[in-house]
Amino acid sequence: MKTIVAACLLLPFAANATILYVDYEGVVWDSSDPEYALGDIVSGSVLIDTSLVSRDPTLPGGYFRPNADFVTGFQHGDHAAGESEADYVRVTATVFSIMDAKGCCAPYAGDYPSLFTLAVRTPEGYRFERPFDIVQSFEMSSTFGGENENMAGQIQKTVDGVFARAVMALTRFSVTPTPGRFDDVFAVCRK
Repeated sequence: MKTIVAACLLLPFAANATILYVDYEGVVWDSSDPEYALGDIVSGSVLIDTSLVSRDPTLPGGYFRPNADFVTGFQHGDHAAGESEADYVRVTATVFSIMDAKGCCAPYAGDYPSLFTLAVRTPEGYRFERPFDIVQSFEMSSTFGGENENMAGQIQKTVDGVFARAVMALTRFSVTPTPGRFDDVFAVCRK
């Protein structure tokens, strides 16, 4: 009987789980990584499994879970194989940011063998309808004109002690949740 009760108590959490599909495209405007040249177009998708996240008690709108791979889809490469996870998502009234990291503290404090970040800021005067909630639905686009403070991404890695980084100005960024958690999830940005 205890097993059935435990399973029943877990059902509401599983029913509220949402997968967020994040699509992005950007243009590299700064690079020390030989794999990425200036002007290269970088695009792809990552998934955020909200059933694996916990709220960060120290930072409103922060979501994390130690050693849980809840941001997936970015190919980190062989140099990061077997490294621990350090994923993080932050949502405020005007910012949605994602960090997908493998490993910790190599070779300098705060660096990772592999790190992928995306961050967008709403246009002036706009804000997210549900500040601090990880489940959002929106699309943003921008024309490329070099560095873009409102829509940016970064790929960095350390291989055999050599640090390399590519920074991109995002031209497209969208977040789409799986159906089920909110009926009105598509009305999230307002002026």
